[in-house]
Amino acid sequence: MSSYLSSFGPCPSGAAGGFLAVGIPNVFPTPVPGVARMPQEREIQEKLKPFAEAIGLRSDYKLYEIYSARVYGADGTNIDELTNAFVTMMPGLFQEDPQAFYFLLKHELAHIRNNDSIKVHTCAAASALSVSLLGLGMFTGFAAAMGAGFLGQVSASRYCEDKADDIAIQHASAAELFGGRRFFWVAQRFQSKCDVFHPSFASRIAKIEKELERRGCNEPEDVSRRISAIVDLFRKNKEVVEGHVKKQGFFNIYKEKMMQIPSAVYAAGKRLVDKISELNEQDRRTQRQMNDLCDQMYAQRHIINPFPMPEQGQG
Repeated sequence: MSSYLSSFGPCPSGAAGGFLAVGIPNVFPTPVPGVARMPQEREIQEKLKPFAEAIGLRSDYKLYEIYSARVYGADGTNIDELTNAFVTMMPGLFQEDPQAFYFLLKHELAHIRNNDSIKVHTCAAASALSVSLLGLGMFTGFAAAMGAGFLGQVSASRYCEDKADDIAIQHASAAELFGGRRFFWVAQRFQSKCDVFHPSFASRIAKIEKELERRGCNEPEDVSRRISAIVDLFRKNKEVVEGHVKKQGFFNIYKEKMMQIPSAVYAAGKRLVDKISELNEQDRRTQRQMNDLCDQMYAQRHIINPFPMPEQGQG
């Protein structure tokens, strides 16, 4: 298969795998204008309903197609009160290779199900905090904390990627396993040597092949045509993203993304506070109902309720 892929010419620089980059540093998603909700979203959600139920996934996730340095990715958690949940995919993959699309989608939905965005950042923060408590000097301590945070993020990210692969492989059909392998065959030619947040594509392909061997599955006949189509999609994505970066400027895009972080954090915090307030109000309503019931029971026995509910603002 490597000899077949070599016929497409030299591999462009970039990164691949969950956060796939195409010729630019893999620092942020780098979305470009033209993000679109997938018109097949409801059809895809219906098809994956058994998968979602099997892994305990929220049902309100959204699907988008977008040219991006990530190529495909997921954002959000399985806590619907805290965050939205959506998956972004490379335009055209669903039409050109639906089996590869479904394998990657199951991988990304597994990230949402496992709340991996929280796990990775929590592990990084905890690693940095633990080192900062060692009482090192200001500059030494800062550097050590930054290094520990980075290593914590790398370790957590690779662990989460492995688990997401395991879920996708476990719940994938044979056709989807072949599709995932085809995509990884191509993606590894676009992989950055600096991507430390994901397992190597060689190890991920080996894991898929081990499952295919266990199931006794045979290679589909149209593999060459499908790989050619995926290569064309990667090249198109690379062309569009690099064109956008050259037009807008790398640092302007980066600054814009950084400016979005405070508003995103505020929105998530507000949703959490609103949900807590709602739960508190539900609790008070339940307490009132129970108190009224107790009053009725005591009244029937001509006894004063010894545990009345305090009025609003008391106790």
